[in-house]
Amino acid sequence: MLYPNTILVQRSVPRLNSRLTAGIFLSRSLVILTVLLLAFWILTGTASAQSVRSGWGSLPYHDSAGTGVTFRVWAPNASSVYVPGQFNNWSTTATPLAKEMTNGVWTGVWSADVAGAVAGEQYKYFINYSGGSVWHHDPRARLVTYSGATAGANDIIYDPSAFNWSGDSLKPPALNDLFVYELHIGTFDTNGGGSKFVSATNNVTRLPGPV
Repeated sequence: MLYPNTILVQRSVPRLNSRLTAGIFLSRSLVILTVLLLAFWILTGTASAQSVRSGWGSLPYHDSAGTGVTFRVWAPNASSVYVPGQFNNWSTTATPLAKEMTNGVWTGVWSADVAGAVAGEQYKYFINYSGGSVWHHDPRARLVTYSGATAGANDIIYDPSAFNWSGDSLKPPALNDLFVYELHIGTFDTNGGGSKFVSATNNVTRLPGPV
């Protein structure tokens, strides 16, 4: 009667070792998967949590949490919003924005902090909705390549804090020396490309003087 029991114990030991080996392998696999996902998140700038920073459009940040760009846009009819750009090789799925919630209620705003983005890079929003998908300019962009929906008409991440506001000696003219003109930027011809703002400034010298 002892011999069968001995055989039973011997058979249970390898079974226990197999479970232990499988557990160790699974734990190592989870660690490797976590590291790979973290590396992908860093390299592609993937973001999935709403930003706690303020501001609209694309705002570079430099603080104790690191560096990157906060993106925020109002799109209440969107089912999902992504921000393709040079920082993620223009992927329409790599960098999602998250719904901003206030007391558990969605505000119609999408945002995220993207650590892989830097000032000077181009971007655009890719918005999914019930009727399909659409590329869309950032309505709060501070800088663009040029307006329109054609290829290459993109927004540019601009850091307003990078400009040196000190050291300028601007002296405004007297009120009786001022000439005020009203113009519509949209009427200026860009000759098939470029910025209408640049076109307007290039033609400012053509404005007539006092009569």
